[in-house]
Amino acid sequence: MLISFSNRFVYIKSRKTGGTSLEIALSCICRPPDLRAAIYAPDEALLREMEGIASTPTFNGVPLGPHMSANRIRALIPEEWPNLYRFTVERHPYEKVVSRAYWCLGRSGKEVEDLSATIDDIIDRHVASDRELYTIDGELAVDRVFFHERLEEAREELSQKFGRQLPPLPRAKGQFRQDRRPATEILSAVQKRRIRDLTAWEFEQFGFAP
Repeated sequence: MLISFSNRFVYIKSRKTGGTSLEIALSCICRPPDLRAAIYAPDEALLREMEGIASTPTFNGVPLGPHMSANRIRALIPEEWPNLYRFTVERHPYEKVVSRAYWCLGRSGKEVEDLSATIDDIIDRHVASDRELYTIDGELAVDRVFFHERLEEAREELSQKFGRQLPPLPRAKGQFRQDRRPATEILSAVQKRRIRDLTAWEFEQFGFAP
């Protein structure tokens, strides 16, 4: 999560969409009193190397988290909210689930043989969707939704919009996924159906292929 008063934007970070890479690049054009939530420790080190803005633990006594929702951010800055450009990044739900599964395996030290069971666990916990992050009362609360597959285009568009050239996107958290096949080749038919059921809104809203 990144709130830039200097560049007049709010970046709402979704999960497993390349969001940390974009956040690191965006942080490089920010300055105090802009607000950034802390991220995964190795990525914080990368951010410091790229001279991004330091994280802010709290704002007006409220702890800042990496995946704060639009509703919570609006409550933090109610007066500024309507006048800030708001954006997020999305990704095909199949790819998000597979990416999250590899992330969980990598952090826990489990074997890749546990991939299918980890995917089932993610589906069981209903964490395949991020729409609650960038919607308010069921409606989009952002001005722009970028997509993981076209992050470089997003970087260029945002550079032009803010009049500041964003640096090349670093590869944050990319070391965990070992199998680079499309998620459609990794997931079972049952897993795909269950993901579609959980993310029906995203499939309809963004026209994702089933």
